[in-house]
Amino acid sequence: FLIPIFIFCFSLNSYSVSKNENFENQENSNKKTIIVKKGKFVSSLDLIGDIEAKKQIFIASTFSSKLEMLAEDGQKVKRNQVIAKLVSKEQQDKLTEEAMKLEIAKNDLDLLDHNSDAEIIKLDANIKLAQQEVNIKALELKKVLTGPTKEELKKLQLNVEISKKSLNISKINLKQKNKLYEKGIVKLKDILELELVLARAEKDYQTAHAEYILTKAGSTDTTKEIARLELKIAKNKLDIEEKNKSFKLKGDQLEKDKIKVKIIGLQVKVDQLKRRIEDATIKAPVDGT
Repeated sequence: FLIPIFIFCFSLNSYSVSKNENFENQENSNKKTIIVKKGKFVSSLDLIGDIEAKKQIFIASTFSSKLEMLAEDGQKVKRNQVIAKLVSKEQQDKLTEEAMKLEIAKNDLDLLDHNSDAEIIKLDANIKLAQQEVNIKALELKKVLTGPTKEELKKLQLNVEISKKSLNISKINLKQKNKLYEKGIVKLKDILELELVLARAEKDYQTAHAEYILTKAGSTDTTKEIARLELKIAKNKLDIEEKNKSFKLKGDQLEKDKIKVKIIGLQVKVDQLKRRIEDATIKAPVDGT
């Protein structure tokens, strides 16, 4: 009874060993041998979604206009690289217009300065002449009030003698020229010129003679009053010329101030438009995408 059981157990063990060996051989035949080498292990993963940068910079223009993109979305750019441009033709046209107005205003100011300087020179000359007239009339009044001196009478008498000699010479010259004219030696034009010289010489003599007679006779109440009146008129004229200069200076200064204010306003507009046009070129503030 014991023997059959033993055999059975032995046979069962033998079968078990035989089955395990066949399974291992079959499993080993399905495996591949891989040689491990040193390198980098890369693991990739494909995903769909939106990527946002940790730091974002928003760029805006100072005016509205059509935008011309020079860099694509996601493109890598360097700092100060031009990434877009605004169409600034309207701003450029405005700049040209305002710059022209500014130039005209500056020219107006220069022209006003030039004209003002020329006018002031003229007014100063008028004031100087008026002052000289006042000085002359003041001396004449003094002479009328105090009477002539011996030296003044001698001077006036000498003027009478000189003007009389000049008159006689003019008469002699005209007489000689008339004889030559009758002979056809001189032209009628020469005669007319000598007649004009004679008329002037006669006028100078009459004036010098009358002045000598009046001065020698002394002044009357009427001559004194006339001298005072002439001095007053001369002073009034001087006062008018000085006021004219003062009014001119104030008026020119007011006009200059207006133009200067206009220039400042136009310059501000021009500077603003220049900055806008510069801002039309949009640059990357930092390196990035």
